[in-house]
Order: sequence, then C-alpha cells, then structure tokens
Amino acid sequence: MSYSQMMGRIEILENALITIEKLLAPGYSCCGLCGRPWKFAKEHITNYSPSSGCFPLCQKCWEKLTPQKRLPFYHKLWKEWKNTDVKWEDIKKVVLEGK
Repeated sequence: MSYSQMMGRIEILENALITIEKLLAPGYSCCGLCGRPWKFAKEHITNYSPSSGCFPLCQKCWEKLTPQKRLPFYHKLWKEWKNTDVKWEDIKKVVLEGK
C-alpha cells in the first residue's frame, strides 16, 4: 500500500469517527473545519481581550492553517453572535498575529 493510499484510508476512518462522535454529542457545537464536536475536540482559544476569547477551530485544525486561512472561521463565528459589543477588528488583529 502506498503512502497516499494509507493517508486516504486514515482520512476515511477519521471522518467515520467524527460521524460517530456527532451522534454521541447531540447539541454540541463543532470545530468549524473538521466538524469534531467540542465534547471530543480540544479547542484553541483565541483571546481578543484580557477577559474574553473564542474558539471556532480545534487545536489540530488551528495548527494546520495559517493565520490568513483561519480568518474566515473566526469571521463566521463572530457574525453568528447576536447583540455583541465585540468588534471584528479586535478579533482579526489577534488572529493575524497568530494567537
């Protein structure tokens, strides 16, 4: 078996595991990239102020992406917040700083 075939099988298994995890964690939100529920995923918290932070990505997915490629996930989460005083520019700044 070639390396690429093995990686393809690993990806299939990971996707199956995430599907099972979703069934075991009803009501939990998930990582914006891989879809793993927060019950099973380690979040990467990005602090945009001394007392506030957010986590649209799990640690594993956060590490795979550059700051620029992370931005859409943070922006999507920020847009979902209702009645927030948090400014997008505050979040964007720390994301681009790699935090």
